Amino acid sequence: KTSSQAKNIDPKNIDLTKPCFEKLLTECGVVFPTDSPTVPIPFVLNVNQATLRSSISTLLKELQSTKSVDLNAIILDDMEEILTADTTKLHGMLLPATFNGTNQSSLIKTLLRVPFLQPRLLTVLLQTLPSLEESNAASSSTEVPLSSNLGRLILTNIRWLDMIYDSPNLTSTALEVLGVCSKSMKQDLITILPDIIPDSAADSAVESLLELKQDDNTLLLPILDAVSSLRLSPFALELVTKETLDELSAAETAALPGIARFLVHHSDPASTSAVISKLRSSLTLQATEKDDSAVSSSTLTFETLSQGFQYRSDLTTELIAQISLSSDSSEHSTADIYLLLCAFAAQHNKTKIANIIRKKCALNILTKTLLTDSIEPVPEHIISLFPSYLSLADSLLRAPESNSRELGGSIYSSLFSSFSDLMLRQDIVAHLTTHVGSGTVTEVDTALTVLQSLTYDGASHLRPFSPFITAMLDCMASMTLSQTRRLFMVLFCLNAEDSEGDTIQIILRKHLSHSSLRMKRVGVIGVTAFAVVKSLRLRQDNFTTDANPDDASTQLKEITDLLELAHDSCDPSKKRINAVDEAPSPLGFLFDELALAIRGNQVAPIVKNWVQERYQELLEEDFMGDFDEKDEEGTAMESEPQTNPESVAKAYVVTSNGLIPKCAKDKDLLVRPDPSIRFHNQEPYGEIRLNEDGDEADLYLKILPFLLSSDQPKRKLPSILVPLMRLLSALHDPRYGGGGRLAEIDAVIGAPLLLPSSEQAGPYFQDLNEDTKKVCVESTYHAVNWMRELLNSFIHDAAFPNHSMTQGMMSEQVLDNNEIKCKIVQRLTTLVDLEDDLKFMASNCETFCPPNGASLASAGLTSLLDDDDEGGGAAFCHSREPDLPPPPNFKEMTKEDAKVAKAQYKDVVKQIKAQIRQKRSSENKSIKKRKNEEIKTKVFLENRIVKSLRKLSPDVVLVLGFPSMKAVNTEHSQAGFESQHIARSEFRIGTKAVRLLLAKMIESIESVIVEKNVVGWAKNDGLDSNEDGDDHVNPYYLESVARSCSQSKAEIYLMRLIEGNVFTSVHEHLIVMVDVINRDGEDDNENDRIDFDDKLNITKCIDSVLTIIQILMNSEKLTANKEGRGLLGSIVSQLANGENDCYPGFKSQTSGKSINQGGGKHGGETLVTSLKQLFSLVEDTSSKPQTHSLEFNMKVVKTLESIIKCSVRVVDSVISPNQLFSKAGSSCRQMCSASKKKLSALAFDFLQIDWCPPDMREKRAKFMYKKDDVGALVNLYVENSGLPKFAIDAKVSRDIMKMEPHQIGRIGALKNIVDNILPLLSATEGCKGPVEGYGTLTAQSLPNWFGPVVSNISFELEKLFSYKFAEVEGCVELMMSCIHQLLLIFKGMCDMIKKNKDFQKKPILLSHLRGGCRFVEMFVKFVLPFFSVHFDEWKDDILEKIALIQLCTRSFQNVSSWGKRMNEPSLIKENPRLKKVLEVFIYKVKSLMKSKNVVQSLFNGNIKSRDIDGRELKADDEEEESESESDSD
Repeated sequence: KTSSQAKNIDPKNIDLTKPCFEKLLTECGVVFPTDSPTVPIPFVLNVNQATLRSSISTLLKELQSTKSVDLNAIILDDMEEILTADTTKLHGMLLPATFNGTNQSSLIKTLLRVPFLQPRLLTVLLQTLPSLEESNAASSSTEVPLSSNLGRLILTNIRWLDMIYDSPNLTSTALEVLGVCSKSMKQDLITILPDIIPDSAADSAVESLLELKQDDNTLLLPILDAVSSLRLSPFALELVTKETLDELSAAETAALPGIARFLVHHSDPASTSAVISKLRSSLTLQATEKDDSAVSSSTLTFETLSQGFQYRSDLTTELIAQISLSSDSSEHSTADIYLLLCAFAAQHNKTKIANIIRKKCALNILTKTLLTDSIEPVPEHIISLFPSYLSLADSLLRAPESNSRELGGSIYSSLFSSFSDLMLRQDIVAHLTTHVGSGTVTEVDTALTVLQSLTYDGASHLRPFSPFITAMLDCMASMTLSQTRRLFMVLFCLNAEDSEGDTIQIILRKHLSHSSLRMKRVGVIGVTAFAVVKSLRLRQDNFTTDANPDDASTQLKEITDLLELAHDSCDPSKKRINAVDEAPSPLGFLFDELALAIRGNQVAPIVKNWVQERYQELLEEDFMGDFDEKDEEGTAMESEPQTNPESVAKAYVVTSNGLIPKCAKDKDLLVRPDPSIRFHNQEPYGEIRLNEDGDEADLYLKILPFLLSSDQPKRKLPSILVPLMRLLSALHDPRYGGGGRLAEIDAVIGAPLLLPSSEQAGPYFQDLNEDTKKVCVESTYHAVNWMRELLNSFIHDAAFPNHSMTQGMMSEQVLDNNEIKCKIVQRLTTLVDLEDDLKFMASNCETFCPPNGASLASAGLTSLLDDDDEGGGAAFCHSREPDLPPPPNFKEMTKEDAKVAKAQYKDVVKQIKAQIRQKRSSENKSIKKRKNEEIKTKVFLENRIVKSLRKLSPDVVLVLGFPSMKAVNTEHSQAGFESQHIARSEFRIGTKAVRLLLAKMIESIESVIVEKNVVGWAKNDGLDSNEDGDDHVNPYYLESVARSCSQSKAEIYLMRLIEGNVFTSVHEHLIVMVDVINRDGEDDNENDRIDFDDKLNITKCIDSVLTIIQILMNSEKLTANKEGRGLLGSIVSQLANGENDCYPGFKSQTSGKSINQGGGKHGGETLVTSLKQLFSLVEDTSSKPQTHSLEFNMKVVKTLESIIKCSVRVVDSVISPNQLFSKAGSSCRQMCSASKKKLSALAFDFLQIDWCPPDMREKRAKFMYKKDDVGALVNLYVENSGLPKFAIDAKVSRDIMKMEPHQIGRIGALKNIVDNILPLLSATEGCKGPVEGYGTLTAQSLPNWFGPVVSNISFELEKLFSYKFAEVEGCVELMMSCIHQLLLIFKGMCDMIKKNKDFQKKPILLSHLRGGCRFVEMFVKFVLPFFSVHFDEWKDDILEKIALIQLCTRSFQNVSSWGKRMNEPSLIKENPRLKKVLEVFIYKVKSLMKSKNVVQSLFNGNIKSRDIDGRELKADDEEEESESESDSD
């Protein structure tokens, strides 16, 4: 039958007096089985599905037209009875029906599409579900019951209906059934709820579902899946989100993917902060036995989170914001790392995530330990994050910050050790190889460090990828020495036993035999690396009980043979060196490398003993000499008979102690030359100098004898002196496994040196010939290097003797240590003077070029010696000028001839004089050029020698903590520094040694705290002997790269300075220096007054101390976490009070014990108190400003500013927002506020002083104030004036309403400058200034006053709306008054420009336009919305204020017009921004007026063209302006 045939069905064929549901279906085409089957059988249809549905609908419509028929009883009730009575028949109706042998939709599905049947049928089906579960429970059959499948069939047929005709009834029925269903059926029913619940009932359904979840938490996932498909109101979505977050902490691992999916895809946007916070606290992974389901859940969770962060930018933004607010490493967990990596997976998030990680890493908040903990315990769980980890490590390794690079390297190491899959490891090695080939120094360093750590942890794991690493040899030419060391260490660790190792040995021998010093040094590095790697098997802790002694001896012989080969290849006496004469001996390279390897603590004791036996006696036998013995009267005794009778008459240069060398050749060098010989022709003669041991000296160091030797190898011996000393000190140093303290070789500390005489190396140096000059300079150069190395070798042992002793020191050892300290101080004092002599001599000697020194030609300079040889010195003397011709005898000529002759003679004389003037001018230019070249050459020579000196160790700064370096003599130190009875000679301040130590302290602290950009493509010649090889990054110190120290390099160094009482000494020096400067001129004793040079030196030292304080205060690393604040607290305590007590949280480097962590409330308050005391101490340095220059006092002011900023950072880190108004929080902020007020007052005092020197005040134009001084002072005065924000917010409304506008923020300071100070300039003569009482206000400095004031007005307007009282209804009047005052201040600035021509300067006008645009922007952003809220009450005042700012905008337009007429590029550049700002202003004002129905208050008018002073331009001026505009167009 067809649908048209359905109309022909006669309703009379159906008996309507009894139930007729089956009869109805039969008439429409359904074939019912004749008997009752025991198993469900699909129904057969005589018509297709569409015809059946149409037939049923048509027949029901006809039956409905019969009013006497109750269809509910005969159809619906019968349908319900049939379906509930016979589950087998119901099951058959749920199965797919057949028509002509093809499957159709089930009969139930067809019936559900009939509008009349659907509501009742859905209700019946849903209500059947609980009964099916009961029958299932009553059944004892072990087979799967029929009802179980039947329930799912029912739900399957209900899903995806085209139309639901009674949604409310269906929803209520479904929710009722949910309460009585079994657990499995509930889950299935919840799944189809989105298909049957309308949007209008979604919120109520959610409430019911959440109530259902309270009884069974396992329903959470089905509920979240269902809710995800519903369109909920914000309230309902927030409710679901809250419930989900509450369950997140206790959720099982298998449920995490579903919960994460809902939170990141469907959670309420308003709950973003709560979602991120909960994920950060709950997303943790635990290391368990391998569980595939747990791994799968973790993988799905991270993939879900990654997708969510990719499409929801608000989640990423909130995550970054929360990470940014952290101030300590304890606030982070591995969950933060996982979330950041999930966000990092999205390409558009990579830069933002990498930046926040780099920022937190630089502050040591995101640590390497945290990253490692996120990888190593659970590698199988984070496999989906492996690409993100790898990409992040790649990004960090390229970062300019060292902490970020170390973090990237740590990620690579953890990934390699945690993942055993070869493909993954190959990706890691490939990335590292790419970094090594990048050529960027820092990037290559970190990549090689990672590879070295991997070889240390397990070379066998890295050995499959050795071809990648061996290929790095091709990049060795561009590597630094440190990188070359690391590369060889890696190669030998990987290829020590196979053929690749032989290949590397061949490369080493080739480099050793090379004549190039650079290539030879590479070979030396390779040999040393081989010895270190082989030593790993010889170390005692690596031996086993059954170790073969023959194997150890074989390996030792292999090491020593290679070391002997390296020695022979580098020894100049072996005649294998083809280097130039000035080049250093390659043997020094070997000693330096061995010293560095020994300091790495990886050389086996047996190898170290061999090195010690091989080179122990070299210093004493080859470089040290003995003195003649003395009799009881102290006279030198002849130990050798005088074979030359003439020697008796020789005049020896002896020391004041009568010390004479025992060696006859050395003694002959002390013979003075014949006085009749001119200095220019003198040969070098020696003198025993720099004797710190006095009469007790037994040895002296030979330098001059080697340089005067005719044997070239001997002339190179002084170049190995310093490396040899470094090697010997490393062998004896207990820190590196030495047998005892350095006392075994401390005899060399005070030993004198045999050098050129002090006369030749002093006042008569310039009179010597070039050969003698060269010997003097070279000898002094080696002497300076020797003394620097002595300081480097003995400073740590002297400063921390307890480190060298296993038990406490005996009294004799204490005395010896004090004696060593005194000798070190003496050596340092001597070194400073000797370096000054070296600089002087080097600047006057071109023939000596230090090792690795640049030539004059490379610097674009010419040799002065060549010019002198060619007679160039004559250029300094004027050549003979031509004589004037004698005048002719005019008397013998006729009058006409005489007139012509006179004219001709005058022309000749004029030409000759012109030639003379031209010649003189040319000669003067040549002389000036020659002098300039000479100055440049001398500066170049001096800088060249200084750069090539052996670097002083950063630990040399520890000398400041020695007793003999105290600011006042020890016996007077207890009397107090303020005592005026201490003689000037008792002070040890401002000396050269102190200046050197303070400068080194600045350099050292800055190097470990301040991050500097390293030029990645800098040229590397491979010969830099000054490469320090710091223990913290020693390439041979394998443990330093495998297990990096938990403390940073900065923390370790600063701890040494704290324990060495260096900052305490700096405190003492600062107090004494300030006291001496301030008391200068007050003493009656002329001997106690300081001269100009001493005062200048003391001022330089104070400046250096202020620089040190600035560097420390500006470091965010020291305030970012508890450890840093503890360290800073100890430093500030010593600097401010001279106390040696450690601040809470300081961890001693000696004991390793840590006092209570100083990050809490008490610790923060203590630190802020110390900072306040330091502020007062620095403030005292300017107690007499007239004694110093403006430059010095600006240094003081900027130091004070840095202390205040440091205090603010500490308060922000320690005091949480909840503790802001607590006792501790208020105390800290009040201390900061008090310091700010002092700084503002000090800046204002400095603004009142005329800093122009008295001798320049008549020609004041030559004295210039700068933006960095006057402008900075104005800014500091304004910014730190008035009540701080926290003090205003702490007041109650009643107190706020009593305040005046000038008491709010900076309004008072701005008003003072605009109303009382700037107008005074117009009253001065010619408006040039200076203003009386304000010496810094002149016509020249006016822009430096004007600019900061204009910018601070707009800043203050913005800040006004950040106060709490801005939102209080009762404080509207105060807000209106403050806005009015700021408008008046700004109007005053506009009037100054309008009325005073001296204010119409380009810098002032530019500041006016920029500040004006900013002011109008803030007015539109904050003030107009405020006006809109209070317009009805304050209508007249608001209109007045709008009119006032409109007058200011006219000033902007006049200035802009003037800039276009004058064609000023800087002003014209601001016109587009000004135009946009004014258009927005007009639009917003019109909108406000329109919304308040006061548009009539506005009026339109023609704007007249006016000059900058407001004068209306004439027509001619307008035409000229239009012409200029057309020309520009």
